[in-house]
Amino acid sequence: MSVIQGIASEDIENSPEFRHLSTIDGIAIDLRYGTPDNFVGRDLYSPFDCAWLHRDAAAALEKAVEWLAGQRPGYKALILDALRPQRVQQQLWDALDGTDLR
Repeated sequence: MSVIQGIASEDIENSPEFRHLSTIDGIAIDLRYGTPDNFVGRDLYSPFDCAWLHRDAAAALEKAVEWLAGQRPGYKALILDALRPQRVQQQLWDALDGTDLR
């Protein structure tokens, strides 16, 4: 269990401090660490839904998406990562052990 600001990441959906990405119009979501299409080669997020942002980050993203819509109608912002539990971050670090990237 990961803890974010005193909130277990598995309980994030009940926190007013976080917003789900699906509530933001004008974005496309492709969380690569939730699929096998990443450098580790496996889904690191399941069964947890990691498509969450802190409410301040979500508000800033909404403003950026509104700006993008005004500049390039029909374009969407592509979100490749969002909330990342500590257990997932540790798995990423572990995957880099013994490489020149660590």
